[in-house]
Amino acid sequence: MSDKEALPAGTEVVIYGQPLWLGVIVSGPDENLLGNVSYRIRCENGEIVKRAPSIVVRRTDFATSWHVWKDDQVIAGGPEISRERMDQYAVEHGGEVLYGWPEGHPEAQTPAQ
Repeated sequence: MSDKEALPAGTEVVIYGQPLWLGVIVSGPDENLLGNVSYRIRCENGEIVKRAPSIVVRRTDFATSWHVWKDDQVIAGGPEISRERMDQYAVEHGGEVLYGWPEGHPEAQTPAQ
């Protein structure tokens, strides 16, 4: 498993992807027989999914990170990624660099627990 901090069950998280998913960790991280590691996460719609730790972050960490948004989707960014790196990425790939959630997004008005 990577050096990334393991998040405990009950942690509110954002799952990076297209689209972003919001949820709560049910269990994990667990390793299967092939060595793949994943969290079990209950999404806001009730669905339980398994996702790799590399694409799962605390909601509070997402809200305090730089991201490049394009067409209402995150295309780059995350915790510990600098504003300068995101500015460069946006120049090369398009999009808008924002800190946390874009204005008007439902999560921008909802403080993470």
